Amino acid sequence: MYNYKVAGIISWIICLSINAGMGQIVINQNDLPSTGDTVRVSNGSILPGLDYTTTGPSSNWDYSNLQWVTQDVDTFVSVTSTGIVYSVVFANLPFNPNRANLAKINLLAPPVPQITIDNAVGFYYKTSSVFEQAGYGAEINGLPTAVPFDDRDRIYNLPLTYGDLDSSNSSYAIGLPGFGYYSHEQKRVNSVDGWGSITTPYGTFDAVRVKSTITGRDSIYIDATGFGFGFNTPVAREYKWLGTLKKLPILQINTTANFGNEIPSGIIYLDSLRNNTTAVEEYSIKVESQLYPIPANYTLHFTLNSPSEQQGTLTIYSTLGKRVTESLQVHLIKGTTYISLDEMIRDLPNGYYLVNLELANGNIQKRLMIAR
Repeated sequence: MYNYKVAGIISWIICLSINAGMGQIVINQNDLPSTGDTVRVSNGSILPGLDYTTTGPSSNWDYSNLQWVTQDVDTFVSVTSTGIVYSVVFANLPFNPNRANLAKINLLAPPVPQITIDNAVGFYYKTSSVFEQAGYGAEINGLPTAVPFDDRDRIYNLPLTYGDLDSSNSSYAIGLPGFGYYSHEQKRVNSVDGWGSITTPYGTFDAVRVKSTITGRDSIYIDATGFGFGFNTPVAREYKWLGTLKKLPILQINTTANFGNEIPSGIIYLDSLRNNTTAVEEYSIKVESQLYPIPANYTLHFTLNSPSEQQGTLTIYSTLGKRVTESLQVHLIKGTTYISLDEMIRDLPNGYYLVNLELANGNIQKRLMIAR
């Protein structure tokens, strides 16, 4: 007699084995960045019709048609190597409420109106059970300033497995003499809503997907006016595909939502070195801003170590890779060249942009923050 009960159990076991073979993975602390890691990523342009919402078990996500615009190398260092101001505040000591054991240089810090934020460093705490941001440090209006979070941003609960759901609240405040006070608070809700295989221009990998929904509120008080106000920030979402030993998401798509419309605001993915995308090593570039008078005056400062003069083309892109200004032909002299961006950015809203200088022997890219 055919035993349907036994046959059903066998079929169930076979299905589990097939699913396991299709790439259902678990993400733990070894799959996230550690001190000494350097990871190359591409900032991509989002093509019309890009699907970032489809998910679930045994998914096949195909993003092989992504197009890079610029590249960065994310670098992770020890807390003690970031300088005395930061390493004291974020010292990795058991009794320290701001404790961190990992730092990321060249952090893209959130813009704050009327405040210049340069050379930001992110500070993180990673254990077998959590990966969270303890705060950041930056040159704020020219002064190195540590900004510890009163409540940490819990980016991941570990280990990450399909079906996990968690939330956390975080907050921080910045007080600046002569300016006033700025604070930010937010709630992060994480959902591990899919697993399967993802394909990007970098390759095909097993992955789990994490969807993070972030709601927040900013408060600002200005000493000069004796006036303060608060406002809710647009709902932000991060769609992240993580793989074993990849350190950073294989792909991350960021969006913002206003009045129910979700709009992509950035895309980053792991990548190999692409031709003509890295900064020419004999040049350095810095964006300097002057806060007053209002609106801010921005000056792009190039320092050249080349023995000859150079002709170049300067263009500003959105973080989606869309050109947002007309190209400017520039003549760079030997030594230091100053180029004003005032006219180029006059009509651009606040936010982050990519400044690209095209030269005969390569490109130089730099992030630009506009916060009037």
